[in-house]
Amino acid sequence: MVCYTLFTFVFLPAIAKADITHTDLAGPTIYIESITLVGDKYPLMVGDTIQAKAHIKPKARAVKWTIRPETGSEARAIISSNGLISAYSNSGNGWVIIRAEDRQFPKAYKEARLYIGCQSCPSGQCAVLPGNGFVQLGSIDARFTLGLAGNGKSAGDLFLKADLPSPLLATPAGLRLSTFSDEVQLITDNKKRMRQIISPQAFVLLEAQDPFSYEIIFYPPEALGKKKNGFYQLMPGVESV
Repeated sequence: MVCYTLFTFVFLPAIAKADITHTDLAGPTIYIESITLVGDKYPLMVGDTIQAKAHIKPKARAVKWTIRPETGSEARAIISSNGLISAYSNSGNGWVIIRAEDRQFPKAYKEARLYIGCQSCPSGQCAVLPGNGFVQLGSIDARFTLGLAGNGKSAGDLFLKADLPSPLLATPAGLRLSTFSDEVQLITDNKKRMRQIISPQAFVLLEAQDPFSYEIIFYPPEALGKKKNGFYQLMPGVESV
């Protein structure tokens, strides 16, 4: 059974994230639906390249690409104006954050994490299994895998990262979903809070226990029931993985 309970009792000012959509009063809402990678060369090896693609609505809008190493990461890469990612030949191993934003309205953006180099496994278990968790000491740094996508590559990860504790970390709002797969579906409530994630190998529920804690529960795909009132129902009798 894989069930993570996350909580904090430290009250510090929360840092608000920028909006990820833009509504033009004269037109439709603008947003980056997803970022995908062309090909299967990820994790990206040092000195190699891979093409990123942003799926934006409405279509045919200009996209601005940026890339930066995650805090503490030794990975180094550049990204061209058309989304071609190149890892430097002298890059270290680690995560980089890719950002695609609408050129006219930069508050409409999407971010995803890409690993460069040979991925280390602190626990000694590197299998990409649904619910596998990896935690680093020294700060708030945890990653939970969503299993594999249909192409045999990672379906994505849930990240919980922060330099300092805050009330935001006691809620699913502190999590960040990173995926390059179009097979992963995110279900949010009317306040844009993550509630459910569906991947080829997992059905994930994010359930608040109280204002100071919540659970991440991983179920196998067969636990996915019919959709009701905007959310998928949990099939009776199916246990978490």
